[in-house]
Amino acid sequence: MSSCRTAPLLPRVFVFLAALAALCAATAQTAPAPYSSTYTPAAAAPVLFRHATILNGNGVRLDDADLLIENGKIAAVGRALAAPANATIVDAAGRWLSPGIIDPHSHLGGNGSPHVWATGTSTK
Repeated sequence: MSSCRTAPLLPRVFVFLAALAALCAATAQTAPAPYSSTYTPAAAAPVLFRHATILNGNGVRLDDADLLIENGKIAAVGRALAAPANATIVDAAGRWLSPGIIDPHSHLGGNGSPHVWATGTSTK
């Protein structure tokens, strides 16, 4: 008998929940990321490095290759790239270009780190 009394109540509950969900969705605001970046790259002319030895970070070595940077990002890597009209051209013959700020390898663990005596060796 109790199911007969609650049956008319169920549609009202669903309507209420649907209205509540719609209200929440309408009033929801997108919160900014907690540490969102405010960095914007400075405007700069394109830079073309010519005749460099380029390591791509995946084990590929390109000899006598060019690398073009536009809008602060690598735009092209290859040989005999066309230089944009306003590009700064750098002769990188005899130079190496690698991904990242430093060499993409480490000597840590080979002979021990400087001043680390746990391995019984030191590079000092």
